[in-house]
Amino acid sequence: QPKEVRETHPAYISWNTTNDIVLTRAQLDALIRNKPKKALRIKGFLLSERGPLELHCVGPSHSLKPVQGVSKTQLVGIGLKGHITQQDFQNWWGEITTPAPSLF
Repeated sequence: QPKEVRETHPAYISWNTTNDIVLTRAQLDALIRNKPKKALRIKGFLLSERGPLELHCVGPSHSLKPVQGVSKTQLVGIGLKGHITQQDFQNWWGEITTPAPSLF
């Protein structure tokens, strides 16, 4: 990139995941409700109990719609370096997809 472009645009970080996790309705709700506040954009495909979905989040807005031909969850998140980290995205995803420990 030309030096002028590098100096006028802040640096971004990105995060991504690809997996076979099938989300429940409760997990989908939590995913949207708890998305990182400093994320600029999150987009991709999710596997759900009701079939695959396409997710788009831009700032506080989001859309979630059915899609065909998707066999894996694939998500990408971006944010401004210094405002959000890859670990913030990973913590968000992990809180939703990691099973709670058994009480027995």
